[in-house]
Amino acid sequence: MANRGRFALFLGVSTLCSCVAYHPRPLEPEKTALAFESRSLAEPALRAFIELHAGRTFSVWPPEPWDADSLALAAFYFQPELDAARARRATADAGRRTASERPNPSLVGGPFEHVTNTSGLPWIWGFGLDFQLETAGKRSALRRKADALSEQARLELTQAAWGARSKVRAAAVDLWAARESEAVLRHQQADLAKNASLLVGRARAGETSPLNSTQAVLLADRSMLALADAHRRRVEASNALAAALGVPVAAAQGVTLSTASFGIPPEPRAAVDEGTRSRTLKGRPDLLAALAAYAAAEADVRLEVARQYPDLHIGPGYTYDQGADKWGFSFNLPIPLFNRNRGPLGEADGRRREAAARFLALQAKIINELDRARDSYQAAYEKLGAADAALGRHLEQ
Repeated sequence: MANRGRFALFLGVSTLCSCVAYHPRPLEPEKTALAFESRSLAEPALRAFIELHAGRTFSVWPPEPWDADSLALAAFYFQPELDAARARRATADAGRRTASERPNPSLVGGPFEHVTNTSGLPWIWGFGLDFQLETAGKRSALRRKADALSEQARLELTQAAWGARSKVRAAAVDLWAARESEAVLRHQQADLAKNASLLVGRARAGETSPLNSTQAVLLADRSMLALADAHRRRVEASNALAAALGVPVAAAQGVTLSTASFGIPPEPRAAVDEGTRSRTLKGRPDLLAALAAYAAAEADVRLEVARQYPDLHIGPGYTYDQGADKWGFSFNLPIPLFNRNRGPLGEADGRRREAAARFLALQAKIINELDRARDSYQAAYEKLGAADAALGRHLEQ
């Protein structure tokens, strides 16, 4: 009995020692807000991150000017939405481990009172183990579902990274354009204001028509309003760049931008050709993520079908009865008498239909976006050509 007691104690202690300890991580809004406000594009850790992933070193930090690739890496470093996508992927990867883990056996037992015993101690000590044997391929279905969810989370992280890069690039282009527009309008407004002042003076002296001076004043006023609107667009573009980077507005102010990475726009046929269309429909991360979500829903249906069949429980047992050692064996098989898992199976089938509908809706949306982008790009390219021609005529005069 002493050896049996020591074995039971050893088993209990070893089980408790293998457990993971709980480590609290409370969220304190004041500290997190302060940490966000202290973010800066001059952080040494950001420099190390960009140099590691860009494969180059910077002689001056922060770089002057910032190119599109470096700004995208800064977004990868700071953007909270990417942190959330990374956390979702880690959760999905942990789900794969959960799906591979076998159910633990249960230890059952305790003292039993022998009420008809008239001699000695009336207590009988016994214990047994309960092992669950999964049937109908439930473990395989769980693994397939976990693998599909992990792949979905990986693709969603890729899509989040691509979305962050796109937002940074669009915000950088808008900011550069707003700065250039404001600079041009500032010179224009100064010239028009000077011209209006001269015409007003000449009109007062009777050297020109008051109508000319009034038109000049109105033109100068419109130019002043256009300058104010350009200033607003520049501020909004700067704020959008800060949001895309995941830093406070103050951190993005004064950032100089390199236009070299913007590149020369390709011909419309080369930008959106049939090859590009085919690659988009086959390789977009969000579309592949929707396909992985459908695979997970399909595996979930298989799992619910398998759960119609009960698992078998077997258990060897031991009883110490008044000095006699008694060994036994039992089994437990639930009887599907009142339900055959029809409710969960119907829910899983509904989720599968919903996942299929989401995939088809996303695919249709992407096809429409491709057609709209092709037409918009064609129109923008033609407008650019007209602007270059007008600039050439102006420079020749």
